This record gives sequence, structure tokens and C-alpha cells, in this order.
Amino acid sequence: MLWPIPSWSLTDHTGAPYGSAQLAGRVYVANFIFTRCPTSCPKLTRRMHALTERLRSSGDRVRFVSISVDPEWDTPPRLEAYMRRYGADAARWRFVTGPHEQVLRAIDQGFRVSSGMNAQPRGSDRDFDAYALAHSNHFALVDAQGRMRGAYSVDEESGVERLAADVEALLSS
Repeated sequence: MLWPIPSWSLTDHTGAPYGSAQLAGRVYVANFIFTRCPTSCPKLTRRMHALTERLRSSGDRVRFVSISVDPEWDTPPRLEAYMRRYGADAARWRFVTGPHEQVLRAIDQGFRVSSGMNAQPRGSDRDFDAYALAHSNHFALVDAQGRMRGAYSVDEESGVERLAADVEALLSS
């Protein structure tokens, strides 16, 4: 165990509250994306999808959550369209957003992942700077007691394999 994740609550792709209360008692994997990302987010989302498929037999005991680092743009309807594009299973994988400060607090203080979140324009792509919106290419593993268990680089498939093995180990302990 690395540290307890403080309680957090954001809004999922359906507009419902979603956070640590809904994940209590379950192992979960979190990652950090934004829907208008031109570089790494599509790859990260494909890796998360592969992980959900790899761990499908774990059923209800493991959840997945993708947290937007561009909450001004990533409204629930945009997140829902994004998750449909990637074939996400909404029963097990949620996409969440919320007020900028709440998202920043959850990522930086809870998961302790440097997000580099700068507020971005809400209504237009005209002034958007994707490269100013840095975020981690790591996935976070949280145990059923809400404790951070690890951060995994998923740039290579081997990182996804290590993460999947650690999820399975947590589920069997």
C-alpha cells in the first residue's frame, strides 16, 4: 500500500455523481485523459479498453474510471460520445468530469499524479492548446479499501500486463 486516496466525487458521463463512494469495496483502475487530445489519449483509452477485456472474468469486483483533465470541455455528453467511440462497457468503466478545482484536487492530491491541468476554453477549439494540458501516461491501481497500490506506465504492453497481474493478485487475496 502506498497511501489512502482521499474521498472524491465527480460527475460521470450520464450526469450522475461518481467517485470513491461508488467505488468503495472494489478494486479499481484510474487513468487521466481528455477527449480532444491529439496524441496519447487515444492510445491510453485503447489500453484501458484492452485491460477491461483482459479482466472481464473478474466481473463486478473491478471497475475502471477515466478522469478528464479538460473538464471545461469534457461535459458528460462529450464523455459519453467518446466512450461509445471506444466501445467502453458503461457497467464497468466510467468517464468522469467535474469543476476544474475538484478534478485537480482528485488527481493531484488523491492519486498524486501530476496533471499539469491548466484551465482551457470551454466553448471553442480556437484557443485550445492541447500541449499545455499535460497529463500522466500512468494508470493508477486502487485497492478495495481505497488505498493507492501502484502507478503503471502503459506506454508498452508489458505495463498493462503487470497491472492486470496485480489486479488479479488483489482480487485473490
